[in-house]
Amino acid sequence: MTPGLVDLPGPWYSAAPAGVALPYHIPSSTSRNRFNDGNGTFALRYLAAGSIIALLEAAALHGAYASGFFAPLRPRIWTVFEYEIAAQLNIVDLGDPTARGQAPTTVQELTGDWLGYYHRHTHTSPVHPPSVQGGRAVAPSQELAARLHNAPDVQGFLTPSAKLPLTANLVLFFHRLQPGTILHRGTANVVI
Repeated sequence: MTPGLVDLPGPWYSAAPAGVALPYHIPSSTSRNRFNDGNGTFALRYLAAGSIIALLEAAALHGAYASGFFAPLRPRIWTVFEYEIAAQLNIVDLGDPTARGQAPTTVQELTGDWLGYYHRHTHTSPVHPPSVQGGRAVAPSQELAARLHNAPDVQGFLTPSAKLPLTANLVLFFHRLQPGTILHRGTANVVI
């Protein structure tokens, strides 16, 4: 998994319920997601290649089984943030089959159902994944991100979107970015 210096100007997008996130919020290292088991080691900035993909990834358009719904229950305001990456970054491109083979991983693992993984391996409700303690279940995508984080020159990675696998998401190790690397270019509120 050799990183390469890459230009990623964008635009890149993220989405969150209105009032929840600010364009420059600092990601939490204890937030569990597809690439972080929430153990507090690193925080990720997760960006999508398009605004619709950002809404899909944030479960704005179709919901998520972990939240108990598969479609929005009532209209809600979502904020979509547009960003530009202002510097070259050392990135591993997991969209490239050669890089995936070196990982080793598959598109299935990268886009798989990590909340379902917790549920199947811990027999707890997916709404409340197990606490971050010894013996916790860790999804394969989370193990891969930890290995990438252990390579000190890796600032992030490109990965297929879980919602639209022919497009890319950019996952960045937030603490490895210099100030001014991610530039906020705009904000739009949408009702979904």
